[in-house]
Amino acid sequence: LSKRYGSVQALAEVDFELRAGEVMALLGENGAGKSTLVKVLSGLVEPDSGAIEVDGGPTALYPSARSQAAGVAVVHQEYSSVPTMTVAENLVLGQAGVSAFWWPGSLNARARKLLAAVGLDHVDPRTEVERLSVAEKQLLEIARLLVRDARILIFDEPTAALADREIERVLAVIKRLAAEGRSIIYVTHRLPEVFRIADRVTVF
Repeated sequence: LSKRYGSVQALAEVDFELRAGEVMALLGENGAGKSTLVKVLSGLVEPDSGAIEVDGGPTALYPSARSQAAGVAVVHQEYSSVPTMTVAENLVLGQAGVSAFWWPGSLNARARKLLAAVGLDHVDPRTEVERLSVAEKQLLEIARLLVRDARILIFDEPTAALADREIERVLAVIKRLAAEGRSIIYVTHRLPEVFRIADRVTVF
């Protein structure tokens, strides 16, 4: 893949491979092109040239609707949840293809299963998001991606604002998602986390 912004060559014939069920750490100094690759894979930016394959077949990931349809999802540092809404409401907020089956009686029951999958089984789905801890909010972001069964998960420095104990919780969930067969791209500047969680490393 290649991508240029004016005189700046953000990606120059980048080769990147991700296998099923692995955690691939994506490393590199600021300006190396990591964020641009994440934007390309999430369908926010169209590459100037190159090819993308998913499951061995050519795939277009731009615009973002195509990326989502291909099972790609991103967990950013910034939270996208609405603080004054409940955990259960946030799980389905903005999700395409969520049927009326979620509303109203079954919403909390379905939410509990998703929360349990990311280690939040102790959280009441009726709780407002603003009452959650920082780590719980990050895990909720992951749970939101599981609503649409994303299978290629990109974590863009998800532990930047977390304390050590909270980091452990997030890393444990990521490892469990990979064990289920999902593919993980883990972008970070924290090398200790790389040695803890990554199966392979790509350096830009």
